[in-house]
Amino acid sequence: MEFPEAALPALFHSANDLSVSMQRRFLRISALRLIFLVSAAVAGALTVKTRNGSDLAGFATALALVGAIVLEARLVREKPERAWYDGRVVAEAARTLAWRFGMGAHPFPRTLTTREAEQAFVAQLAEMLKSAPPMVLTARVGPVLDPSLQALRDAELRDRRDVYLRDRLADQAAWYAGKSAGNRKAASRWRTALVLTEAAGVTGALLRAVGAVDLDIAGIVAAVAGAGVAWLAVKKYEQLAQSYAYATNELAIVEGRISLATEEGTWATTVAEAEETISREHLAWRASRTTITN
Repeated sequence: MEFPEAALPALFHSANDLSVSMQRRFLRISALRLIFLVSAAVAGALTVKTRNGSDLAGFATALALVGAIVLEARLVREKPERAWYDGRVVAEAARTLAWRFGMGAHPFPRTLTTREAEQAFVAQLAEMLKSAPPMVLTARVGPVLDPSLQALRDAELRDRRDVYLRDRLADQAAWYAGKSAGNRKAASRWRTALVLTEAAGVTGALLRAVGAVDLDIAGIVAAVAGAGVAWLAVKKYEQLAQSYAYATNELAIVEGRISLATEEGTWATTVAEAEETISREHLAWRASRTTITN
């Protein structure tokens, strides 16, 4: 028995599609804006005179700055980062609701009849959609309650526990661990690149000081380094590496509790606590992102 992601409610898939799309848009626009700013700094350090005395480099600088302004205005107007964060929170809330239902955890204990549990599940999804921030969700056709989700709920405790340990906790922990390692490596690479860039700036400044070059290399390097620092602020590699590592260890403790749950009453409470743990991580992620963008 398994619980595939395709069995999650249509609301999850709609919110997930929106989140992934808006994340890509936000990162793409942010990266392009930084490229324009660096280009403006490079062009500003150059002088390319035409026959009539105009400076082509000056025009290039102005054009690059206009491009950066347009992209910044687009970020302010469209707010793709907000749709990214809100979509992710809604998607994960729908996911945890489905797991609670399938496992017979609060607020859908197995003491409820099938009809009562289904009605409560649909009502919770409806309330979630109603209270969600305004966002343009994609249209996804699919059942609110997939048959495999109901089959999982009807399964024996041993089978449900195996599915939860494998498809929920182990899968989530592996994702956290992979993200933690990836973000830690990315942070290290970017920090190394920044140090090398700044060292190049020192070299350029010294060369100009002794008259070896006329180009303002240090100014260009400073712009590149500034863009690198800004990108680190956008991606938040170091903070994410730490938070994902913490979440991985926290899930390991939760996994131990789940493995020891052998009765329905204990099981329902333990799964609810496990889902609360996962939900806290998602809400903390959303709060940290809001702090950066506000």
